This record gives sequence, structure tokens and C-alpha cells, in this order.
Amino acid sequence: EAFSLSERNISGFRLRHKSMAGRVGPGDRFVCYMTKFSRWIGVLEVESTSFIDEAPVFYPENDPFVVRFHVRPIVWLSRELSLPIHDRKVWDTLSWTKGHAQAGSAWTGKFRTSLLQMPDDDGKFLEQLLLFCGQAVLPLCPMLVLDIVQCLYTSIGICMIFRLCRHC
Repeated sequence: EAFSLSERNISGFRLRHKSMAGRVGPGDRFVCYMTKFSRWIGVLEVESTSFIDEAPVFYPENDPFVVRFHVRPIVWLSRELSLPIHDRKVWDTLSWTKGHAQAGSAWTGKFRTSLLQMPDDDGKFLEQLLLFCGQAVLPLCPMLVLDIVQCLYTSIGICMIFRLCRHC
């Protein structure tokens, strides 16, 4: 949530990720996952190599995220519009979760470490879903968000539904 409150032009990681950060470069993309909420929230394009900066960005003091990158948001959703990993369409498509029981913990290992490289197909799939949610639902009534996201997950392609909202 600290990134959501920032200017969203710098992404940061803990110092223990310095070595992995060295493998990331301009043009790479971060697909962002909120572990506490088990939801995909955004995609960031990396615009620099990693650098160390201890100036507070995400916390007013003792900011632990000192391994940083300049980034550009491709899409960044509010928590309310973010994509739940446990949605059946998402779960059954991602290579890291497909075939694992949702109630189990066998799938969680990949989500405990930042900067792991995600398979390209998974990244493209999530980026498309996140972009759709960011573009298609914003002008609509928030009460329709669940209907539209459900429609998206159950369709083969991008499903655009515009209908009058009984809540407005």
C-alpha cells in the first residue's frame, strides 16, 4: 500500500534482494501482488537498472526498501478492483498455481520472495486482465465491478458489458 500512496515512479525492495535486482533491467516488467490480500494489483515497466537509495520514499523513516528502480506504471488498480488469485480462471491459468489445491500451501513459495522471474505467458495473461479492469470498469458504477470482473474471468477473450446499473 505504500507504493499506492507514493508518486509511483520508484519501486523498492529490501537489501537482501540486491543480487536478484541486478538481473533486472530497463524494459522488464514487475507484476505486482499483494500478499496480505492475495490479489494482483498492477504492472510496472522498469526504466532503470537497480540502485541503492536510503532516502525515505515508502516510510517516513527507516525505509527498508532501499534497492530501487525507476518505474512507469502500465496499470495500477485500487485494492477494490484488484484481481483475486483464488478466482478459478486466474488460478487455473497461472503455471505457479494450476494443479495446486487452493486451500493448501504448496503454491505459496513463489509468492514469498520478490523479484522471481514469472513465466512470460503468466505475465502477459495477468497484464491483460489488469489492463482490462483498469480501463473498463473505472467509468462504471462500483456496484457493477464484481459483475464485470466475473464476466471477464468466465469469457475466452475480453468481455465488455455496459448496462444500466440498478444502484445508480
